[in-house]
Amino acid sequence: MTKILIPRASGVLSALGLAAAERRRDHARTVFLHGDGLTADALAVQDGDAAYDVRYRGQSFELTVRDVEADPAAVREAFEAIHEERYGHRDPEGDIEVVTIRERHSEPGPDVAFEGGEAEDVTGPAVVRLPEATLVVPEGWSGTTDRTGTIVLTREAS
Repeated sequence: MTKILIPRASGVLSALGLAAAERRRDHARTVFLHGDGLTADALAVQDGDAAYDVRYRGQSFELTVRDVEADPAAVREAFEAIHEERYGHRDPEGDIEVVTIRERHSEPGPDVAFEGGEAEDVTGPAVVRLPEATLVVPEGWSGTTDRTGTIVLTREAS
């Protein structure tokens, strides 16, 4: 290893990632829709993205259909395509059943801007106090701070 990057917020990167991540809520609703009950209104979700767990009526396991509009014909076609891909056949005459409707609501997280502090050179051996962590720079390593505040350490050739 000849180069090490130490991000400005290295001591709190996990917490920072959580704070800056998109906000997401998932909701699953069991419905058992089939026959005349399988309508566009019954498949509709209020807001967000939908996925449908679908099976042929009488089957024990469902396949999840994503990225399809809330239309019974579109859900059926997407399900049969997945079923044929997975099991090698489809049953155009078979009744399908939507067992679960899954809704995902998401909104972007806040913008996080990294601003570099003062450019600082460091040569090891040294201990550098950072706002959220302590960096130990071994002998034979040196570095500088880039424009985002990341410390870039490089090892001297030996």
